[in-house]
Amino acid sequence: MPSMIDVRCAACGRRYGFCGEMTDQPPCPKCGHPPDKAELAKVQAQMDEAERLMLLHPRSAKPSDLQRQRVQAGLSLRQAAGQLGIEPRLLSDLENGRTQLSAELAQQMGKLYQCGEEG
Repeated sequence: MPSMIDVRCAACGRRYGFCGEMTDQPPCPKCGHPPDKAELAKVQAQMDEAERLMLLHPRSAKPSDLQRQRVQAGLSLRQAAGQLGIEPRLLSDLENGRTQLSAELAQQMGKLYQCGEEG
């Protein structure tokens, strides 16, 4: 189902909504100002990446994604390690691919980072 997106016209400031993705944004209904397609593509790519990371369970994530998930959850390395009950050094090793992630720890990380349960 397409998402409802609320935007503000860069030219006249009118707020309006549309269904779809950012790249589907129509011209402003008030002044007809067309959106910057390059900027829309950039924003859509950022939204797609954020959605991918939210749906990706730590068990199936690449090590580089683990750090992004932690940061998106608003946690420092020490905060996350403390809540997971592990040493910060171990979490760093997991995020850098030097240590293998166990199923149990992946489950804890999924709950802590509020990631999807797929994987």
